[in-house]
Amino acid sequence: MIENHPFEPWLPSNAHLLMLGTFPPSPKRWCIPWYYPNYQNDMWRIFGLIFFGDKLHFVDAENKRYREAELKSFLQEKGVAIYDTAQKVIRTKNTASDKDLQVVESSDLDGMLRALPQCRAVLTAGQLATRVFSRQSLNNFSHYRGFARAGSSCYTDDGYFVFIHSFNFY
Repeated sequence: MIENHPFEPWLPSNAHLLMLGTFPPSPKRWCIPWYYPNYQNDMWRIFGLIFFGDKLHFVDAENKRYREAELKSFLQEKGVAIYDTAQKVIRTKNTASDKDLQVVESSDLDGMLRALPQCRAVLTAGQLATRVFSRQSLNNFSHYRGFARAGSSCYTDDGYFVFIHSFNFY
């Protein structure tokens, strides 16, 4: 069964970073109806730890959910946009794991970057997100005048693959 992406892109007008995952988990795994909604996912704990020295900064531990309003306010203030590289997927198993997703339709990443004129970096979280973005950036982004791309990748301690793409328009 083909699934459509359930969320609208989060594209603050002041965004200088676009953070891209692959696709959200199924709704039964959500603790909030927004990005990185699975309470088991550590993305918002990592943000709390990095920016506030407190991995529980965005966590409502009593209700086992994330503080969505605080997340949105923080990301708006910091200029962080969020979406996913897949617009439509087929789950080969009932997970959001990259190995269990077949991308049927990629998101309009070029359109997103055009909507974010201050954006200078893209972070992809996961190997599939990185592959989809890299494929699109090689094929579609060369028309930007002065497009220069560089990047670095790493694995976090808990096995997340992160690639940071940076680019300049000159």
